[in-house]
Amino acid sequence: MAAGHHDLPALAAPLLAPLAVLPILLWRRLRLPCALASILLAGSGLGRADRVHADADCRTLLPDGGTFTVRGTFEAIPGRGGGAPFLMEEGAPRGCRGRVRVFLRAESAAVRPGDEMVALGRWVQGGGGRERSPYEAGTLVLDSVRTLVPAGPAHRPLLWLRGSAQRRLRELLGDDAPIAEALVLARREGIEPELSERFARAGVAHLLAISGFHIGVVAGVLLGLGGALGLERRRRSLAAVLGTWLYVGLIGAPYAAVRAAVILSLTLAGRLVGRPVDPVGALGIAGCAIVLAVPGAIRDIGFQLSFAAAGGLVLLGRPIARMLGMLGGAGYGQRARHRGLDVLAAGLAATLATAPLTALHFGRVSLVGIPLTLLLAPLLSVAIPQIFLVLALSWVVGGAAHFLAGGLALLLALFRSATELAAAMPGASIAVPRPWLAAGAAGAALAFLTLAYAPPLRRMARHAVAVAGAVAAILLAPLATGHRGADLSLYFLDVGQGDATAIRSPLGRWILVDAGPVNDRWDAGARLVVPFLRREGAARLELLVLTHGDLDHIGGAAAVLDEASVEALLEPGQVAGKEAYLGILERVDRRDIPWIRAHAGQSILLDGVRLDVLHPLPGPLDPARDANDYSVVLRVGYGRFAALLMGDAPADAELTAVNGLPDSRAAILKVGHHGSNTSTSTALLRATRPRAAVISAGRHNRYGHPAPSVLARLARAGVRVLRTDVHGTIRVDAAADGDFRVRTAREGPLPETPETGAYPGRPPGPAERPGGAVRRQSRSVRR
Repeated sequence: MAAGHHDLPALAAPLLAPLAVLPILLWRRLRLPCALASILLAGSGLGRADRVHADADCRTLLPDGGTFTVRGTFEAIPGRGGGAPFLMEEGAPRGCRGRVRVFLRAESAAVRPGDEMVALGRWVQGGGGRERSPYEAGTLVLDSVRTLVPAGPAHRPLLWLRGSAQRRLRELLGDDAPIAEALVLARREGIEPELSERFARAGVAHLLAISGFHIGVVAGVLLGLGGALGLERRRRSLAAVLGTWLYVGLIGAPYAAVRAAVILSLTLAGRLVGRPVDPVGALGIAGCAIVLAVPGAIRDIGFQLSFAAAGGLVLLGRPIARMLGMLGGAGYGQRARHRGLDVLAAGLAATLATAPLTALHFGRVSLVGIPLTLLLAPLLSVAIPQIFLVLALSWVVGGAAHFLAGGLALLLALFRSATELAAAMPGASIAVPRPWLAAGAAGAALAFLTLAYAPPLRRMARHAVAVAGAVAAILLAPLATGHRGADLSLYFLDVGQGDATAIRSPLGRWILVDAGPVNDRWDAGARLVVPFLRREGAARLELLVLTHGDLDHIGGAAAVLDEASVEALLEPGQVAGKEAYLGILERVDRRDIPWIRAHAGQSILLDGVRLDVLHPLPGPLDPARDANDYSVVLRVGYGRFAALLMGDAPADAELTAVNGLPDSRAAILKVGHHGSNTSTSTALLRATRPRAAVISAGRHNRYGHPAPSVLARLARAGVRVLRTDVHGTIRVDAAADGDFRVRTAREGPLPETPETGAYPGRPPGPAERPGGAVRRQSRSVRR
């Protein structure tokens, strides 16, 4: 769908969304479905339209490696790694403007949020990913910055105030400042990636996010001050609302804070007019307000987790508190209303409500998350007000602020240490395949609907039906997904400018060929490959193949080795002194993983799938030669279906690899070297006669991949071209009779052949190749 075309569902959904709220006024039993429907209608429609504009956003079109001088503003002080958000205002190619990530090589102490600056930088394209936002399209690496107009109370006051708060926290708390900045300023630039991963593994990453608790603290302080100053109720409430929204603007208006501020405003307004506010209805109004203001919000993980947690508190908090009271025995139910059990119930409700989304987006669920949340939530309930107090005192009484900062640093150190200890525990988190997640969600929904909306039954009968339905849905998950066992599946992952191919055998066992790129700002293994394996339930890899030692192929392997159980490593064995390569070998040795040197003539059989190594040839390898000369070339065969994975082998190596085959034809050709002109010769296309070619390349990469000459050769050969930079992750499902189908994460152009005017994936005759009809692409591919 081209930008500017009218999409009727996208336009109609936001208009119909408010109508879904009306039944709340007529029938309270429908308030939850109607609130959800209103958010989903508005969000899905506007989000769909916003996705079209995001794909054409100028930030996604900036040339990889391009150097330019921009004028703009930092929105936060860069963290230790030099990263921060930067608002480009002018100077970028094509007049591009907007928020981008920057990596500052210069001394970050000279940077103050709100200052208007001129910066010289180079654009580095970001990694792949289906739902990558324009902000994540790349990183602007800044070599120098110069201040033009400094920020102050009269010039960009909110950014100036945010920067002042960041500097004071760093002066007072030192190494613990990044956690404090995340807790009260919603800034995570200072948190190291390793620490972020530990928080995620321990299941307490949500504790770092701004929540309703923060908004409640701010509003409570303002209401208390208003009372101390003798303000009457109406003015006190108005001051609390205005002050809360000022705080929300100060921290950059994260979705959770906006949601809490909307609900607070509605609640205070309801009290003033003497009308109680239904919490579910308020939640629906807040969700609609956000998605109407920011169309793409519903796709944001933070938005989803925030509303799931709030929904859990509203719907599950009181039942869990009653249950805890019942477990305490006779007379204990009244004490369940005390603050201690209320905090316990709130923590359980929020964690249970967000667990499915955590599993969906990150492919895992923490087993220690709930108890750790219950342990750390009271700690944070003390630490967060103290952070606000320390900040306020630092502007008035510096000595008192330093005194209190010592105790605050101890609380934050305990918070960090407990998280690291829990994350290091064996089995702290488990992978959750998507089929099981879907089954669990269906079971939970069935149980909830049975308990909430079933016709009147005895309590025990309703509970029995709910439990039986939930268990049945979970147990039927293998049957619901059992059809997948009939095919071989190849996943060409969208990892940006690099390679990563996952192979799933008919019996559900996995092989990974390459693991994507890595640099000081991006690790495709940790960000894309490992989450993909988690979602697919691939906790074990029968084989990890690294085609050669270039970073765009082996960079993510360290993260894969740290996460998955790898049974063997196959690679050419060319001696290389690259740090990443040596780190991989160290991990392999430490885990006692069998190492196999790849050479032509080797074959591996797995569940009816045969992997033949076609290159490099046996014999010693010259460490001085280019690594591409020794790239592994694989043939994946399954019955009458065949695919060739060419790695980065140059044209002469490609011909050497296929010339010895009794049948060199292949239905799928994984194009060598990302579509570089050094590979994919006309002779190779004549020998292999592929029906579809897959090119793994980064969008607008600096190398110009794929080369126009390669695309021209493929077009002349009548080969349908599939590209990760255009189509996202590409999935090929192949049957043993040679038939196969292609599904892509994104819709892309279907090029026409000069000869027929049809897309080159048309089903060929049986004499043309060993089976393999290519079907039109679908958006249902797994990411």
